[in-house]
Amino acid sequence: MSTDSKILQQEKVFGFFVYSLPKSASVFLYQLFKDFSIEKNMPYFSIHNQPKVENNLYNHKQLNSNIKESFCFCPQRNFLIHKDEEFVHISELQHILQVRDPRDILVSQYFSEGWIHNTKSWNEKRREERKNIQKMSIDDYCISRATDKGLIIGSAKVDPSMPFSLLERYQPAVQIKMLPMPNCTFVKYEDMVTNFRNWLSQVISPLQFSDDLSVVEKYYQKYKDEFILEEEQMSHKRKITPGDHKEKLKPKTIEKLNDIFSDVLDNFDYLR
Repeated sequence: MSTDSKILQQEKVFGFFVYSLPKSASVFLYQLFKDFSIEKNMPYFSIHNQPKVENNLYNHKQLNSNIKESFCFCPQRNFLIHKDEEFVHISELQHILQVRDPRDILVSQYFSEGWIHNTKSWNEKRREERKNIQKMSIDDYCISRATDKGLIIGSAKVDPSMPFSLLERYQPAVQIKMLPMPNCTFVKYEDMVTNFRNWLSQVISPLQFSDDLSVVEKYYQKYKDEFILEEEQMSHKRKITPGDHKEKLKPKTIEKLNDIFSDVLDNFDYLR
């Protein structure tokens, strides 16, 4: 590589976006990519950061199209990919999308929304939804939540504040998988909890550290115990092992979900 090429490479400015639906380890991704951003000395934008600037940590609303330095945004809790033209001063956007078996997402969501999540910040509609979820069987909830929009409030299940069903939220990821876009890296929740070191290698690759192997080892050692959970528990990290839907749902419910999410299961290699 010539000296001019090296200089050009050094001047390249990147934007890193990390996408993950709720119940797909988005909170863990936030912590991990915060570490990466600090290590790369770049601004970090997140829904979990407060508006006050501290150690290059910014609230997600503070990111704008005029940014002129490399940055990371994590997590974005949908699969709506940002376009390069949105950031005129950025040389290249890199997109890391974490997917999880939608059937397991629904099971996890049932326990979270019905029992586990703290309700302190919830409005009355959300509190009413919890009461209704607690009256539902897990099978009825999962079938409803797969395709229904909005809060579960009595007989009126559609609320404009939550316009997307889980199936709809997955559609952009399926489209990208079928018609690949440049600079999109897919990783799987299931690989994260069963083969963390290999998963780390995949998510680190787009970040272009000078020594990927040492970075993988550093964060493997730091977080390797995050995914040790010997038994199910009623906490935010209730059960992390893949395939929970097989234990919790009736065969007819699974069959129906397999049909609803057929494109997702096929494109991301989830067994039926």
